[in-house]
Amino acid sequence: MMENVSKIPATEESVWAAFRETDRMFNESEARFEREKAASRADREKRMKNKKAQIFRINFPEYKNHRVYLALSAMIFNQRLEQECIKKGIAVVKQVGNTVVINDKHMNIF
Repeated sequence: MMENVSKIPATEESVWAAFRETDRMFNESEARFEREKAASRADREKRMKNKKAQIFRINFPEYKNHRVYLALSAMIFNQRLEQECIKKGIAVVKQVGNTVVINDKHMNIF
């Protein structure tokens, strides 16, 4: 079986060149995948927010001309989730000790 394989003498430099090229191709592919994934995620989030606001306006027609804001409320918040909400313009309502804290300075209208 091995007799049919053509033997090309590989120098150390050619092996490293092939390795670098493979690594470059992998990194480009990985970067492209991450960009597409991020764009897809952002698009899904935008559609979801708009869909939720649209459903709210359909179910509550008396509020169809009002502004719609989103808020996420919990007793305990993961710090990363809270930062994501803030970046996306969603208010955060959480318990701190015996009080409720509302972080709404960054809210967007949906």
